[in-house]
Amino acid sequence: MLKIKTGRLTLLALDAGIAEAQLQGPVILAACLGAVPPAAWPPEPFDAEVAAWSREGLTREPGAIGWYGWLILEDVGESCPPRLVG
Repeated sequence: MLKIKTGRLTLLALDAGIAEAQLQGPVILAACLGAVPPAAWPPEPFDAEVAAWSREGLTREPGAIGWYGWLILEDVGESCPPRLVG
């Protein structure tokens, strides 16, 4: 899993599994990530068509992690799970 972490945020590169979870909806995606789901998902302009394109590309080219999208998780403290924000 490719990720970049700062003091408040974690950027997580999509892989085929995460891209598939994204197509299943925000609750499934957040559960897959161990995060709190957002109130509205997906953020514009990342609709189901874009998520399907990402999944297809990553399934075809598993080594292309980092090229088909990233998720943003906000770290809200040690005692709370991160929030999926983008």
